[in-house]
Amino acid sequence: MRLFLLTLGISFFLPAYAQTWLKIAEERESGIVVDLDKSSITKYQGMVSFKIRVRFLSKEESSLTMYDQFILLCSSGEVWDVANDIIFGDSRAPVYKVEPRSAGPTFNQRAKLAARNQRIVEVCKRPNSKVPFEVPIVDGSDIMLLLLAHETKVTGGLVHVWTKEQQTRDETSLDSQGKPLVIDGKTITRAKVVANSDYSLVNWLINCKEETSAIMGIYKYAADGRSKTIDVIPRQQLNFTPNVPGSIGRAIHDFSCALR
Repeated sequence: MRLFLLTLGISFFLPAYAQTWLKIAEERESGIVVDLDKSSITKYQGMVSFKIRVRFLSKEESSLTMYDQFILLCSSGEVWDVANDIIFGDSRAPVYKVEPRSAGPTFNQRAKLAARNQRIVEVCKRPNSKVPFEVPIVDGSDIMLLLLAHETKVTGGLVHVWTKEQQTRDETSLDSQGKPLVIDGKTITRAKVVANSDYSLVNWLINCKEETSAIMGIYKYAADGRSKTIDVIPRQQLNFTPNVPGSIGRAIHDFSCALR
């Protein structure tokens, strides 16, 4: 099971009065109920973000609730896994949080069922939200690259995007007893953003028709937000290069162009 959590200004646990749950499935044999959080449905450039809640009603797992975040790519209908939180007991505060790992198409049938809900499909036609939303695109051995969905702009075959690069390190997730968390026989790890580390913002221009990308600027910051270096490239000097398969540029290109 892939676990993800977006950070930096994004709240997954809204106040109780703000959450409006709509039951979309009940798996009686397994004792599982799936609810869609109607208040979480938000439109960004070419995609819709939404959250579902999975409640385990069996006696063995009655203390476990999962909150999953997904995105629907409006043009293709593809559903991507973005984030996951698990709560033990009745507390609204998660016992632990799993930080970003690279998102991607999901095989989660509950998410696909939710994405077909008319409430979500209709939101694809609405204006874009400006609420901060960061999508994990690349998870390297020691870096996390997030695309700032709320800053994405599409003009014809060109897509203008911003990405944020942060330093990370892997940690083993713990259950409510403080032991390594094991799900489906696998020990769950998380990519933890390194505290007090520098980060970078990169401004990209993506040419979807020609399948090339160019960097328009690189802005490096200290952990406290203090600007360190700025490298801006004039429009007439942009160097559009082919997106090599498996490269960071290709990952950014593929996701950005899917938002048109």
